[in-house]
Amino acid sequence: MKKTYAKRTLRAVAMILALWLVTACFGRDDRNYFAIRGFYLEPRDSLDVVFLGSSEVSADVCSVYAYGQTGLTGYQYSIDSNLPSLYLPQLKEILSRQSPQAVVVEVNGFLIGSEKDLLKEPTLRVYLDATRLSLRKTETLSQLPLEEDRASYLFPFIKFHTMWEQTREWTNYLVSWPMIRFRGYSLFKGYLTKPVLLDAPDPFPLPGSGEKLDLCGERVWEYLREFADYCAENRVPVVFARFPHHLSSEREVKAYRRFLTVKEYLTERGFPCLDLQECQEDLGIRREDYYNESHLNLAGQEKLTSRLMETLRSDFNVEPGNLSASERRHWDNCLENYRELRELYERSIGGDERFIYEEIRHFLRVKGYI
Repeated sequence: MKKTYAKRTLRAVAMILALWLVTACFGRDDRNYFAIRGFYLEPRDSLDVVFLGSSEVSADVCSVYAYGQTGLTGYQYSIDSNLPSLYLPQLKEILSRQSPQAVVVEVNGFLIGSEKDLLKEPTLRVYLDATRLSLRKTETLSQLPLEEDRASYLFPFIKFHTMWEQTREWTNYLVSWPMIRFRGYSLFKGYLTKPVLLDAPDPFPLPGSGEKLDLCGERVWEYLREFADYCAENRVPVVFARFPHHLSSEREVKAYRRFLTVKEYLTERGFPCLDLQECQEDLGIRREDYYNESHLNLAGQEKLTSRLMETLRSDFNVEPGNLSASERRHWDNCLENYRELRELYERSIGGDERFIYEEIRHFLRVKGYI
């Protein structure tokens, strides 16, 4: 009886280890995946600030630059085209590992143009494939009206078991991720932008408070209220914000008008909500500080990061925590690599965009970032 029990236990352990190994071998070769996976490498309760949101968070602020300016440690926990349905699960995941003095929530994910964008399967996979298997992950899946087999979200290799046929992508992942794990931390903390100057018409006049536009459907409102309720009930030190956009298209203007509605709602509930669009002239952000309508390039990022960190310190009493000697070496190394990346960006401005992309991607690949 004891031998039979022991054999069954060994088989179960072997199956779990095999499942873990297979899952570990099938990851995504992109910024989103490494940004989320890299978050788990940060020492627990070591971050002063965490930024949550969509691609604006990855491009418009830089935690490593902020560390060099203020000594504050942070992380950009974001995915491209983030969904309203994912904000709360992401916040819970952040708070399961960190106790930041501030969580800066960029609200662009709630400003979507259509309810059909609420459950984009590719975006759900981008995030859920990168999160660790846990009760929180199963809880998130149970709350989403998914059409596909939920098991493939828990164990991504079910969906992506043919990745080995995509030789380049799979090889890049198998090289990059072990480099990050061996180093023990993410170099750029989820940051990535482009050294490109925006070529777009002049922006439309900034809409006023009387030009608010409602959010796209009751379900978006439900996700926003649920997020706000959780923050209030759990006393999360949240600071909502809207990062600057170049309002040169009707789409961007409508998104800002929806933000005015969100801002009014959050302010009435007593939450701080920073309108960084409204003060971009004061920030010194101009057309050449964008790389497209929605995202800042490196020059714009440094302007926004400087002001945002200054605001967090002066208005929200966020101060640098005590780093151990090893953690300080970790952050100093990140800062040194950021300065290398900055020099590469500055040399690239105005050059051939395809060459720029490949050169920077090569730099990041060598560093084990993507």
